Amino acid sequence: MKKIFIWIICIFIVGQSISQNNFNVYPTHWWVGMKNPKLQLMIHRDHVGMESVSMQAYPGVKLVKTIKAKNPNYIFMDLVIEKSAKPGTINFKIINQQSAVENVTYELKQRSKENGKTRIRGITSEDFIFLFNVKEKKNETAPEEKIAEIEIEGQRSI
Repeated sequence: MKKIFIWIICIFIVGQSISQNNFNVYPTHWWVGMKNPKLQLMIHRDHVGMESVSMQAYPGVKLVKTIKAKNPNYIFMDLVIEKSAKPGTINFKIINQQSAVENVTYELKQRSKENGKTRIRGITSEDFIFLFNVKEKKNETAPEEKIAEIEIEGQRSI
């Protein structure tokens, strides 16, 4: 019974490792409508520098150039995201040396219309009151300790 269970776990682990493409893309996502239209993506995986990368057509996004680093585990891609670009998923094809095609997806998100005015709150006077209250509570001592301190201080002589 234990052997069967171990075999099932091994098959599951091997199946999971085969099904994953193990690409890491940084930054993990980006927003449309940013002031600077330029974006550089970094793809990381073992020996990805020896593979070729292409981008499927996406309206408002252009692949300017692909840069292969000295380290063969990295590829950098320079993109231009125009103001006309819409939120969605960009697809990249990575063709390895055996001509196998792997797909990498990259998400473009909608930029918030609020621009941080209402959803992000800065430091206010409430924060300082909170910090002051925490400090006061931290410095409080139990009444029994106060009495003991008074008695000790009374026993001291100069």
